Amino acid sequence: MKIAFDAKRAFFNNSGLGNYSRGVIESLSTYYPNQEIHLFSPDGKNKISGDFSAKHPTHFFTGTLKNIKRIKSSAKLASSLGIDVFHGLSNEIPSGLKPKKIKAVVTIHDLIFLKLPQYYKNIDRKIYKAKTQYAIDNSDLIITTSKQTKTDIEELFGAGNKCKTIYQHVSQFNTSTAKPVRENNYLLYISSFEQRKNHRTLFESFQKITSQTDVNLICVGRPRETFHDLQALITKLNLGDRIKLISDASSEQLHDYLSGCSGFIYPSLYEGFGIPLLEAMLHGVPCACSSIPVFKEIAAPGTLFFDPKSTIGISKAILELSKNSMENRFINTAHLNKFSAHSHAKSLMDSYIELL
Repeated sequence: MKIAFDAKRAFFNNSGLGNYSRGVIESLSTYYPNQEIHLFSPDGKNKISGDFSAKHPTHFFTGTLKNIKRIKSSAKLASSLGIDVFHGLSNEIPSGLKPKKIKAVVTIHDLIFLKLPQYYKNIDRKIYKAKTQYAIDNSDLIITTSKQTKTDIEELFGAGNKCKTIYQHVSQFNTSTAKPVRENNYLLYISSFEQRKNHRTLFESFQKITSQTDVNLICVGRPRETFHDLQALITKLNLGDRIKLISDASSEQLHDYLSGCSGFIYPSLYEGFGIPLLEAMLHGVPCACSSIPVFKEIAAPGTLFFDPKSTIGISKAILELSKNSMENRFINTAHLNKFSAHSHAKSLMDSYIELL
């Protein structure tokens, strides 16, 4: 089989969508090495991932209109290459695949721009909706990374019958090589600093119970729009010695922080998935998270849930997590197997075969 991927995110994005794209390519390459994989991307001058172009035929679109060329010309090039399945890994597919009789697959990760429109500019919402609508209308299969996103697609686009939920995998990490961070007893939150991640409510909840526990709070993530406001909030709440914000941690350092924490807390208001939650489970870390549908879908038994808008609920969760010690860690292997690279690759390959 010849499989093509829109690999823009794999080359240019070092977080969620990029990690997913690289994970798909790497897992299929590992478990199905005999398949012919082609990658389509704007030029790779700024790529931040491994050198995929050395492993797979890679087709770069260059020039000032490289992204438009990628969308407009990919189908023609894919047809000339004899591609069987073209998979758009990040919510969009090229135009013109159907006339070329190439099976079109798209992964739609979430519809946050429609579920929480207040966090997006109007022009961005219109662009995202147009791309999503085109992908839904012109794909043979829509892959969602959670049942929640499938439900949202049915609710907002009426296309749930075209969807198949395939959980993305959490990358395995040799936890024995992690070097626990030398910090006092702390809870950890890994997430970019943006409004829907709900740091403000977390900090206000934490401030209520600081006299009842000696546990501290470390938040690690990309410095998005709320980062500086959160720094000011920490000062206002007089929590400078209890909350630490870290914006420059590497992937290896994230695992070091997970290795040394007492618990993991995830108060986000809305997610399409939740890789940090699964990474915490991979380390056996006790977890508490928002009672949103996707977390109830992927969290292991024993996870604490709370209303992300309730400071009382979050405060109680913090106190409960603070009772844990390193001896309380437990890795639920049976649960995590649902999110393995092998399971992910097999489900994808089975889906491609069903289309042909």
